[in-house]
Amino acid sequence: MTVQADRNLDPEARAWSLVDELRSGRLGRRQFFERGLAMGLGTGFLGSALAACGGSSSSGPTTGSTVNAKGGSGSTQTGVENVVGKFDPHVWNGFTSNIATNHIYQGLVRLNFASNAIEPALATSWEQPDPKTWIYHLREGVTFHNGSPLTADDVVYSTLRSKKVGWGVYGLSNFESIKALDSKTVQVKLTAPDWRFKWWFYWPPGAIVSKAYFEKVGDAGATARPVGTNAFQFVSSNSSQTALKKFPDYWEKGLPMIEGFTLVTLAGTTIVTGLKTGQIGLSPDVDFDLLKTVQNFNNVGVEARVGPHIVTSFFNTTVKPFNDVMVRRAVAEALDNAAALSAYPTTFYLPSKGALIHPSFAYSAYNEANSVYTSDLNKARQMLGASSSPHGFSTTWLVTATRPQEVSAVIGAQQQ
Repeated sequence: MTVQADRNLDPEARAWSLVDELRSGRLGRRQFFERGLAMGLGTGFLGSALAACGGSSSSGPTTGSTVNAKGGSGSTQTGVENVVGKFDPHVWNGFTSNIATNHIYQGLVRLNFASNAIEPALATSWEQPDPKTWIYHLREGVTFHNGSPLTADDVVYSTLRSKKVGWGVYGLSNFESIKALDSKTVQVKLTAPDWRFKWWFYWPPGAIVSKAYFEKVGDAGATARPVGTNAFQFVSSNSSQTALKKFPDYWEKGLPMIEGFTLVTLAGTTIVTGLKTGQIGLSPDVDFDLLKTVQNFNNVGVEARVGPHIVTSFFNTTVKPFNDVMVRRAVAEALDNAAALSAYPTTFYLPSKGALIHPSFAYSAYNEANSVYTSDLNKARQMLGASSSPHGFSTTWLVTATRPQEVSAVIGAQQQ
């Protein structure tokens, strides 16, 4: 394809046609940059596109694994803004890592996004003989990606490891013991009834890993080349992309429906351009301020599901004035969350005054939790007047959020 022919396309289509020529080998890296700059493309776009093709924006040789950004026949190129870290479901390594591990590993149960109900996954059934005991019956015929069968020992090992290394500290706060009753049955004992535990084996830290594999290659090896039971298995990963492919022996027949997908690290605006031209098939990383733009593309649909996005602020309760509960209550009462969150598109969020669980879930206590604080400034003044700082105070609010809408939320809160 010549540059002249490319001029018949709009600028974004011409840009991605250039990327296709690079991928096919018809262009070298130097020619790619020369033509791109001649077309008026920025170096940021060109560098991101080159990285997506497994290349480097430097003139030196590339290193590490190189994966076709389209991932092969029937594969989906998925645009993400961040690099995948470790493939460890039990430790928080960021949202992009979580996307990868959620497709490699799975738990005993899963969430039905249509009904918000827990349903069977690696376990076919479970029961509670008493409020502090859970018994799970494992699915027959499930194998890990390396061919080893799923057993109760894997569930025991995974649960104990999760409690030790990270997320499990919270989710297993009432955990007492776990043991294998036989090769396909697991019993969990709690120190007290805990409504959260029914969700445990759905949450990422409740994912099941292979005990034999972890013990053979060690934590470092197992989290660099992960082996799970879910529908996709690890192929390769480097600083610009991670490739997963269909696991042919996946237990759920007929799935997955694609041959694989590649997580390609790109700038947010490049992802949006790729969605419009069809070069990007899927992305979980379209920023809120760009959603309206993407919704106007005739070839793109936006899917949303219930799930909390929580921006937290922490008080140091060991120093004045935040060691006074009335000061903290006054701050909480004064905040108008709906106004502070005005940067978020209302189509995709439900402002909350304190409730952390969406009202579509049973036992969310949504209305009760949101009635505690009512954004009443007169009430906030009364609380502050009854505190150790009745005439007010000044403080510094440190913001670590980087997304534009999160910064806007904090600025909005500060202005109240």
